[in-house]
Amino acid sequence: MLDFLFFLTIMFIILIPYLIGSIPVGLLLAKSQHKDITKLGSGGIGATNVTRNTSGTLGILTLLFDFLKGYFAVVFSVLIFHLLIVYDPNYFSHLFAIAYISGFFVVFGHCFSIYIKFKGGKGISTSGGVILAITPILFIITALVFIIIFCIYHIVSLSSTITAGVAGTFCFIPWFNYYYLQLINKPYDYYFHNILHLSTMYYWNVLGTSIILFFVSLLVIIKHKDNITRLLLKKERFFQIGKDDKTQADCIVKKNEK
Repeated sequence: MLDFLFFLTIMFIILIPYLIGSIPVGLLLAKSQHKDITKLGSGGIGATNVTRNTSGTLGILTLLFDFLKGYFAVVFSVLIFHLLIVYDPNYFSHLFAIAYISGFFVVFGHCFSIYIKFKGGKGISTSGGVILAITPILFIITALVFIIIFCIYHIVSLSSTITAGVAGTFCFIPWFNYYYLQLINKPYDYYFHNILHLSTMYYWNVLGTSIILFFVSLLVIIKHKDNITRLLLKKERFFQIGKDDKTQADCIVKKNEK
């Protein structure tokens, strides 16, 4: 019976998150202005392309809902596991795996949506929701990295790829990676007084699940491959609300003119 319930849980953490992630929020919001966002700008359904081709308000809503897709897909999968699994000697090991697997598939769904012929966005907002649901400390770190890089360079793709790289690196640090789920059934003082013990006891489980989050980061970077090419060629656009986006090359020309 336990094996059947665990199999059923696995189906929930793959199928449901993928379908949630596949919801093309940006496309649906852009249609409120009678625009097909997949045929405008970069063709992406994410917040950046929506903002550039519709409005700042719709861009913010796209960012918010894409973020919530990632967050609630993980929370849903963890709750399903709580409801279906009454006893399991490897409870926390499975819990970590379920959270990360569901996180991967909700991001995968956003990047390759079944509703729009497996096209989609680049996954940065949805990945943020996943990271917040699993490890708030890592979310704070990555959010700060994104904000700092964006404030310096004003290029969304650069901020996104660097942030994905940081997440893919820091996720291997055990207490950044799993402590939030550990606290579901443990009091705060237990965790903070036994951090070294927990890090050692669950190290291999953490390492295994970290690889899944690493692949999420890698997926986000791969989806930005065209942006990376433009960055290397100095042709990527800066992000400026209410103004025409200039490229890196435009700014270089202006500096040379001065």
